[in-house]
Amino acid sequence: MKKYLLTILLLLPIVAVCQENALKVPIKDGRIVYSAVIQLDSISKNELYSTAGMWFADSFKNSKHVIRFEDKEAGKIMGKGSSTFYYEYLLSTVFTDIEYSIVITVKDSKYKYEIYDIILTNRGGTPFSAEELYSIVLNKKSGKKSAAIQLEKMDLKMLSIEKSIILTMRKAKVASDGF
Repeated sequence: MKKYLLTILLLLPIVAVCQENALKVPIKDGRIVYSAVIQLDSISKNELYSTAGMWFADSFKNSKHVIRFEDKEAGKIMGKGSSTFYYEYLLSTVFTDIEYSIVITVKDSKYKYEIYDIILTNRGGTPFSAEELYSIVLNKKSGKKSAAIQLEKMDLKMLSIEKSIILTMRKAKVASDGF
């Protein structure tokens, strides 16, 4: 009995950290949206548009299946991405598929990215929007621990995508400098 109590006491801080991290997701008008407007000096809209297209091509196996909308004149590329992550829960490995929409909009010397409409589906399970998982965590519904872990993993994945976009778009600045 003491072993079980000790195990539970040791796991509580881990669960608390997962739940705390899960609540740091960016909320915009009641939706989970990862976005930013980034200023880059002296780079044309065309260079940024080309670099955004390069990001889609480099980030997905087949960008033609990912890109749903392209408008060079408006400076906008929209796509539907997907990925998989896994986590350990109750002595088993849970694989989760994640789908999301992503838009990169460019103007002279700046761009904006948005990642939204995030859907998570455990293999063989029911799809949940990121907002539904967030609600489960906030409202202390059953499945809160699993939802918190999924939100934390989703957040890490979305932050990785953000970083990838930012690093790739910086290459437009290097290219415009002639290197």
